[in-house]
Amino acid sequence: MRINRIPFQGEKNDHHERSALKILHCNSSREWRGGEAQTFALMTGLRELGEVVELAAPASSPLFVKARESGIVTHAIGMKNEADILSMVRLFNVLRRGKFDIAHSHTAHAHGICALATMLNPEVRNVVTRRVAVPVRTGGFSSVKYRLRCDRFIAISQAVKKELIKAGVKSRIVNVVYSGIDLHKYDLLPPADVRKELGLPGDALVAGTVGSLTSEKGHADIIRAARMVVAKAPRVRFVFAGTGDLEPDLRRLCAGLGISENVVFAGFRTDIGNLLRSCDIFIMASHSEGLGTSVLDAMLTGLPVIGSNTGGIPEMVTDNENGFLFPPGDSITLADRIAILAENDRLRREFGMKSREKVKEFDIQSTVSGTLKVYRQLL
Repeated sequence: MRINRIPFQGEKNDHHERSALKILHCNSSREWRGGEAQTFALMTGLRELGEVVELAAPASSPLFVKARESGIVTHAIGMKNEADILSMVRLFNVLRRGKFDIAHSHTAHAHGICALATMLNPEVRNVVTRRVAVPVRTGGFSSVKYRLRCDRFIAISQAVKKELIKAGVKSRIVNVVYSGIDLHKYDLLPPADVRKELGLPGDALVAGTVGSLTSEKGHADIIRAARMVVAKAPRVRFVFAGTGDLEPDLRRLCAGLGISENVVFAGFRTDIGNLLRSCDIFIMASHSEGLGTSVLDAMLTGLPVIGSNTGGIPEMVTDNENGFLFPPGDSITLADRIAILAENDRLRREFGMKSREKVKEFDIQSTVSGTLKVYRQLL
């Protein structure tokens, strides 16, 4: 990824005429999901612009390992919960010794720990990215941390911003900076016959989805819709890319509905670009979603998207323009929209072309420059 720096208003277009910022990114996740991919992309993008970035994260996390391998300075901090005092003390010491300008947290646990650590380091600005479009919890320390010092919240969509304001966060300290993707990451992708690998028939029409196999992602809704679709169009196949605790239950649901042959569990994939290119339709059936960068990946490959009308999804998918929206949990409407696209090659192409245009609004370069602008405004 190469970031082309855009100077801010009143700033000379010479990076060397100003001092670099020093930012400590904090992420408590022990998994690799969309938020961790965004954290890593942001760190590498800021580094390419000449800023100094370091990471505080659990030593065993994929993000910690990937950051360290890429040459980013890492600090092993467990962050077992959002009020982890030992981790707070360690983070306080890292911030104090490192003389950072910004502490930027990317997860709920990191948010709480950073809020406490920066209260004791008043010279360090505290920035929090919130990625989920669900109500802020009102009990325990989860609610307390939103009343502690935070200089700026970054919401990854307008839907997330609305939830923060509902929770009492002042609008003036919430900036929307959309998550983004590298618009050229699939340009040089070597071809691969994913359909053959997954055992899909040559004439299959493939509806795919990418995401962890967890209840909030709505895979069960897709399976119930699939039963209705394949009853009329047996050539349609559904591909689930991702892993999660719900996989055994989802497999049993497929078997109970008699559609196991029509649903493929592809597992964790490192070749998402080729997998998406093997699909004809992309489905995002989440019950809540801050934004959903897998939708952006699908749009980048020119797929029509059927997405649930929740969270930030409608900010990427315009109904009947580059895809369809349906009420979350409504398998009947979802089945109807899948059937419409399955039967209409022209409409799939038209939606796909508009997806390619729309995705240009979600370039990772804009994410990086927008975040840097928030930092600069604080300072």
